[in-house]
Amino acid sequence: MNTAEDTVDRINILGDQEESIAYSSYRNKRIYRETEAHSSHRKDEILFRETMGFWAFSVVDHYSLDRELVSIALTNFDRFVALTVKTEEEPSWSTRKLVFATSLNLAIKIHGRSPSPIDMKTFVEFSKNEFSFFEMSDMEQDLLRVLNWKIHPPTPFCFALEILRLIVFPHLSELVPHSSITSKTLEVAIFDATTYLIELSAFKYGASEKRPSSVALSCVSNVMEDVVLTLHPKLPSTLTVEICQKLENLTGIKVDFEEVSDLKLRIHEHTNAKENYNDKSFSCVLSQYSDLKKGTLSVSNSNADQQSPRSFPLE
Repeated sequence: MNTAEDTVDRINILGDQEESIAYSSYRNKRIYRETEAHSSHRKDEILFRETMGFWAFSVVDHYSLDRELVSIALTNFDRFVALTVKTEEEPSWSTRKLVFATSLNLAIKIHGRSPSPIDMKTFVEFSKNEFSFFEMSDMEQDLLRVLNWKIHPPTPFCFALEILRLIVFPHLSELVPHSSITSKTLEVAIFDATTYLIELSAFKYGASEKRPSSVALSCVSNVMEDVVLTLHPKLPSTLTVEICQKLENLTGIKVDFEEVSDLKLRIHEHTNAKENYNDKSFSCVLSQYSDLKKGTLSVSNSNADQQSPRSFPLE
């Protein structure tokens, strides 16, 4: 049985990982490089992340794999690029495809189910032989060497799950008093919406160099404000601050309030939060997420019957 103490311990372990040299040093280097880089390089990087991010989700969905694998792959991809690129010149799309495909394959191999439903040869086929099996095999060794085998980074989803368990779900009656919706239904809705925003944050919102805990808090806060506004019109303006402060008080996590606020605003703008809430019924709680999902990602559902991702997206 999970107790509050168990949850606190897990959050603190994630926090220690987040602060470790293995996972924090690359973020500082990315911030420096991006400050110095030309805007065209930045736009190219954003386009690459979005293109490959959507493609990666189609891969894991097709093979009915955990979507968190995409977040792991993108984080390790970012770390490798930041720690190996010595100049402002970004690697070519072809090189980045090789690194990303290798990172995704490694995440699936290590963190996915066993036996793995997809292997290195399949990724080479996806690339239409843009790179070879041997090049991908060599890149895998380079990834492991550069990252020193630290290839299970703390993800925003891990943080968000524990934050919901510790701070949000036990206090729903306080946050949304007199709701006609059952707590279990509300918990599922909040979890699904938070998961959706976190999946998007893997390659959107400019969140790649941010702390996973900050991304998680931003997503949780946005969802909770939408839910509370829908079911309880008197929205507490300090809700986000309260969630962050509770996390600090109950755990050893030091929240970067400025980073959380910045990310929260970006997410708010992307999801048109707090718009179109004329109908105060529960069906409106996640209306903005439902609109965004059309033609993009689906919340917490695998699409195993979808068309196979036969090749990488074009440059």
